[in-house]
Amino acid sequence: MKSTQRAIALFIVVIASGTLSALADDSNRLSQLPQVEYLRQVAKSDRDILANPTSAAYATRASALVNLKQYNKAIEDCNKAIELDITTAGSYRYRAIAHGYLQQHVQEFDDYSQAVKLEPNYALNFYDRGLAYAVSGEYEKAINDYTVVIRLEPKNVDAYGNRGWAYGQLGLYQFAIDDFNKALSLDPRDASVYRHRGHAYEGLKQYQNAVDDCTQALRLDPKDTAAYSIRGYVYGELKQYEKTIKDCDSAINLDPKAANSYFTRAWSFDKLGQYQNAIDDYTESIKLDPTDTDSYYNRGLAHGNLKHFQNEVDDFSVAINLETNNPESYAHRGWAYSQLRQYEKGIADGNIAIKLNSQNGCFYRHRGWAWGKLQNHRNEIDDYRKAIYLDPKDVHSYRLLASALISQFNESVMNCRKDITRFFIIHKS
Repeated sequence: MKSTQRAIALFIVVIASGTLSALADDSNRLSQLPQVEYLRQVAKSDRDILANPTSAAYATRASALVNLKQYNKAIEDCNKAIELDITTAGSYRYRAIAHGYLQQHVQEFDDYSQAVKLEPNYALNFYDRGLAYAVSGEYEKAINDYTVVIRLEPKNVDAYGNRGWAYGQLGLYQFAIDDFNKALSLDPRDASVYRHRGHAYEGLKQYQNAVDDCTQALRLDPKDTAAYSIRGYVYGELKQYEKTIKDCDSAINLDPKAANSYFTRAWSFDKLGQYQNAIDDYTESIKLDPTDTDSYYNRGLAHGNLKHFQNEVDDFSVAINLETNNPESYAHRGWAYSQLRQYEKGIADGNIAIKLNSQNGCFYRHRGWAWGKLQNHRNEIDDYRKAIYLDPKDVHSYRLLASALISQFNESVMNCRKDITRFFIIHKS
């Protein structure tokens, strides 16, 4: 029952904070021009539509409106373009992009599929649909679409990179590494690909390769916050906690809202026994993400290490509200209640923990200790014996069991003396 790092959460945060170019800024979906150019394009399209309202004119204006983030207007123009010509794939593609930004995913995928049907050899249609699948968490479908892109355009760097990313999301790290290798062979100076390959190496527990790739990513892009986060995490796995803290410092300096960097730094402080620093960082992580169960859980542990038992109770109560089926949270809160001499509450939480996981000897040991404080030595002894059965090497339970047996014996002796004294008093009278 120790605080832990969280590789899965880190991967999600890393992806959110900066991915391969297409996933980061939709560079393949939209043009990258100054806003004034799109405004000019809209103005020109306005004149063209007044003069001759063709499908192409509406589609052109729709593409500019998407870039201006006027998604509903873009959809309206695409609708008109499609009414005038249902065979133009571009109209469906831009409408799909607009639907995607509006979180209208059913319409988004319908439109992408229509674009693919109309232009089955146009790689960008598959690329954009693959990106949409990836963002929606449908990684297998994303991989299928990127594979088509690669077949149509064998030197498409972003397709290899994004397919590798999708493989990584599925935990298929070696496939991911193979794709990142290909991407780097086509463009050896893409920092984000090194970073993602580094994270894939981390998934395979090839930590030195992960460190090397993140270091190369930082050489190419010293402001790559995610690379610092990943490398910091890996240093933690290597038990090089000072290096973890240093990398997290760099990540936070670049992005003060990097919640996961606060979490990883807090975890490292915890490992170094710097519990107040850990608490401070978990608190920052919680401010940035108030629903982060892990931060409440680990902060509760840090409070316990400082004997701040009421704070520990409070944190695990929140963790339980956020994740009701975690037996460890109940066990820790129960132990904190017992330290506050609220033994009945400690036992109640122990009961729930054991109901959720009856194979953890520590749960029985903690509940047994609370039973002992209530002088219920029979239940106490039963719990210690169960703890020892589950973990025959649990020295603490042997020691506590011996103490409980002695207490039970002494109590029996005292009761026996009382009974004998009572007997003589009765017969003497």
